[in-house]
Amino acid sequence: MCTRWAPFLSISSPDRRAEADALANEPISEKPFMVSLRIADKVGSHAKDDWEMKLEGPAGFERSYTLAGGAGEHQPAAIGSLVAKLLPAR
Repeated sequence: MCTRWAPFLSISSPDRRAEADALANEPISEKPFMVSLRIADKVGSHAKDDWEMKLEGPAGFERSYTLAGGAGEHQPAAIGSLVAKLLPAR
């Protein structure tokens, strides 16, 4: 099992970043394959509180999701929950 992380570019607080890392890594660490997770400011977004989350895995697996700050999706628990939902079953 191998998990590769790209930096959370949009989470400037070290405490929030560490919490988001831990909560997102929990469902990823249960998978027997490598998963890459990236979160960055959404390019071209008119709403300054939108982030783009992208998961990539084996066999061309790729999921993208826009995290809306106004909907509470920037919170570490929300990020962890969304990662768990977006990961493939195997």
